[in-house]
Amino acid sequence: SIMTNIGILVYIIAVFIASIGNVLLKISANQKYSRLLKEYTNRYFIIGTILFWPALIISLYAFSIIPLSLGVILDSTIYIFVPILSKIILKENLSFRNFIGMVIIVIGIGIFQIG
Repeated sequence: SIMTNIGILVYIIAVFIASIGNVLLKISANQKYSRLLKEYTNRYFIIGTILFWPALIISLYAFSIIPLSLGVILDSTIYIFVPILSKIILKENLSFRNFIGMVIIVIGIGIFQIG
C-alpha cells in the first residue's frame, strides 16, 4: 500500500541519518586528541551522537506504519549507507567484497518485499 511505501521511505531516511552519525563518530575516533575529554567534546562526536536521536524518533514513527519485521530488514541498509558515505567523506576504499555484500543486502530486501 501507499502508506507502507511511505513508512519504508521514512525508515530508510532514519537509517541514513544514523549512518551519517556513524561516519561522524568514525571521523572523531580517527583523530588524535591531547586529552580524554576532547575525544567526547569535539564537534564530530557531538553531532554524530546527536544525530541518533532524530534517527530514533523517525524510526519510531515509521514503526507506526510498517511492521517490525520489515524494519529489522531495512536496518541492514546501514551496511550500504556507511561504506558509501565512508567512501565519499573519508575517501576510504570500497572493496569488491563490500560491493558484493551490498548487492546481497539489496537482493535480500527485495526478496523479503516480494515474499
